[in-house]
Amino acid sequence: MDGDVSGCLHRDLTDHARTTPHWVHDAAELRTQTGLLLFGALFALVDGGARGPEAEPDGPGPAGHARRHDGLCAK
Repeated sequence: MDGDVSGCLHRDLTDHARTTPHWVHDAAELRTQTGLLLFGALFALVDGGARGPEAEPDGPGPAGHARRHDGLCAK
């Protein structure tokens, strides 16, 4: 029974989508592409900010505790 209802709903939605004007499809595509671009830029910004300028490119992160902290340890 559920398969019939969801199948009919899907068919109704796709039929409606086929009848929309071409500019609606273009606007939806532009919005999708813009959203993906902004998401990628935000990811790159946050990822770069999380690493910080003093991050070691090949060394372990904070979980490895292998970073050298000059002046913070007692001699």
